Order: sequence, then structure tokens, then C-alpha cells
Amino acid sequence: MKKVVIAIAAVISLGMVSQVVERTINEEAVKTTVQTYLKETPDEDDDERINFEENSFSEWIRF
Repeated sequence: MKKVVIAIAAVISLGMVSQVVERTINEEAVKTTVQTYLKETPDEDDDERINFEENSFSEWIRF
């Protein structure tokens, strides 16, 4: 019984802490930081390199 009460208290306290953290985040600061420091890089699997040829199921499983 003691373990169940401790588990419930831990879940409730984690939920309360997550709510406090969520409310204290400055959304504008996060948005500015993301736009400033995170840049899109070219992807190796770009659409130009992906082969979109249609094959039948039997060809796909090498029949």
C-alpha cells in the first residue's frame, strides 16, 4: 500500500512540475533562438535522388 501511495505522489508531483515549467517558458525567446541558430541543411535523400519508379509487388519481392 505504501508503494502505491509513493507512486501516485510521484506521478502527481511530476505532473505539477511539468505544468510549472511549461508556464514559465518564454515562447518568444524560444522562437527567436530557434530561428537564429537552427538552419535547414541540405538533405542527402533529397527528392531529386529518390527513385519513384512504379514496380509491381512481384518485382518488389524479387519474383
